Amino acid sequence: MKIRLGFVSNSSSSSFVCDVSGRVESGWGMSIKDAEMCECEYGHCVGEEYIISEIDDMIEKEGVDKINEMVFAFYEIDDEDEKETMYFSDGNEFIRNVVNEVDDARYSLPAQFCPICSLHHISSYNTLEYLFKKSELLLTELQDEIRAKFSCLTQLQEWLKQ
Repeated sequence: MKIRLGFVSNSSSSSFVCDVSGRVESGWGMSIKDAEMCECEYGHCVGEEYIISEIDDMIEKEGVDKINEMVFAFYEIDDEDEKETMYFSDGNEFIRNVVNEVDDARYSLPAQFCPICSLHHISSYNTLEYLFKKSELLLTELQDEIRAKFSCLTQLQEWLKQ
């Protein structure tokens, strides 16, 4: 978080960070669409390329009609003409036909299409949490061990590179 001192004017600068790759997009008046990202219903910000891949995998496993029906139900699309317009056969068409056409769809992606919610991408933080829980190791114990073994961050980083 930035703390600004002195005169601060209103700005329309925005930034978006992909929770999968860490890619950052920012600029004046930038929207999430300009950043080519979407946000899932649980708040994960994800690049379109990851969403496209998730959808393509789901279509391959479950069939295109089933995935379309799931999307129509999620976004409450029940008009047959609208369904025909929104119908997609791959991830790229999903972005074009649904995400770019349904109001606020970029901010309410179904969790099934989020690589984080579907566990296709597991963050380092969640991996470490799992490891701590599984090993019953306490964070403070591990930190004490690191302090005992290394005298500075440089030594730790060099050991980690080995």
